[in-house]
Amino acid sequence: MAGKSRNDRGGYNRGLKGREYARVISISQVKAKKLKGKPRCPVCGNVLMFVYDEASRGHTDQKCLRCNAKVWVDLDTMECIQIVDDDSGAAGGRTETRNVAVS
Repeated sequence: MAGKSRNDRGGYNRGLKGREYARVISISQVKAKKLKGKPRCPVCGNVLMFVYDEASRGHTDQKCLRCNAKVWVDLDTMECIQIVDDDSGAAGGRTETRNVAVS
């Protein structure tokens, strides 16, 4: 950010003592994006996140804020799979897939 004036933030949010934090985006810019879906927790059905059309490939893992379940989300298919610990034995060494409706 060298050479920029003090009033020109360039999309960056400045905190105390002029430190740069994260880039910011306005609500109107977010609303202009096309929503692809809202994957839900396979355990309790809570919405985990909002996925926009631009994020069409890959995977992410999330922790449900309601039931604390760890969930693997496929961004292509919007499929959600619960992640269990290796030593818990909950999956019995196999992958269990639960189809959950996506809003």
